[in-house]
Amino acid sequence: MKQHILFINPEALCREEKFGGIVNVNFQMFLFGKKEYSLIKKIANYCYYKDLDSKDKKIADILLDKQILLKIDSKKGEKIVNKSKV
Repeated sequence: MKQHILFINPEALCREEKFGGIVNVNFQMFLFGKKEYSLIKKIANYCYYKDLDSKDKKIADILLDKQILLKIDSKKGEKIVNKSKV
């Protein structure tokens, strides 16, 4: 089974509000509740898809469909993460 790393789309602009948050990506605006926006904050830089619980995976799948989150193979992702730390 392949492992994947999730990270926030670099083109996504996120703003936290009282009700949750607003995300602008690809000239589209999305309003999210506290649960969905807390996942975006939780991911921050990156996280492993396998580390999410079942509820968070469902939310992550929705965010992936809207291209707010991006998914990459863990081998490629670890190389990118290691390069960005240097």
